[in-house]
Amino acid sequence: MAACAPAGTPHSGGRPLVPADGGASLADAPRTGGTLWVKGAILAVRGQPVRLCDALADSFPPQWDGTSFVLGDGVLWTDPGSSVLGSVIDGALVASLGDRQDPATGRPCAYGSPGPCSGFPSLSSTASVLWTDVPYSVLGTVRGGALTAPPSAVRAG
Repeated sequence: MAACAPAGTPHSGGRPLVPADGGASLADAPRTGGTLWVKGAILAVRGQPVRLCDALADSFPPQWDGTSFVLGDGVLWTDPGSSVLGSVIDGALVASLGDRQDPATGRPCAYGSPGPCSGFPSLSSTASVLWTDVPYSVLGTVRGGALTAPPSAVRAG
């Protein structure tokens, strides 16, 4: 199963390999164990934890609907077709600007404007909500209702 490819397998430039299918579904992720890529819509509502959702409600701004995981600090996120990685740091979505392979050098995504996250396709924003219009991939370890940073943080080396 492609979603179970070793999460830290380097790709060009040390970027972790994202499976061609984007990763495991939120329903399958808890059964796989270990660190893996999980696909879904990212939803960040100001003042609430960032979530990876299997569906977004048909509303504006969108709200999560169905299964979701809270994204813990240190998880990595990307559009599978993008060369840019992001992370969650201090509970906020962060884009990697200083070093495209190391999200810890990035700046928080801005609500209401493309700002630092303009390099991510299909990332939309209002003054209080950021969300992805297409499935994104998030690298983490399932713990309860959350995706947490891998035991040994994946960094380009």
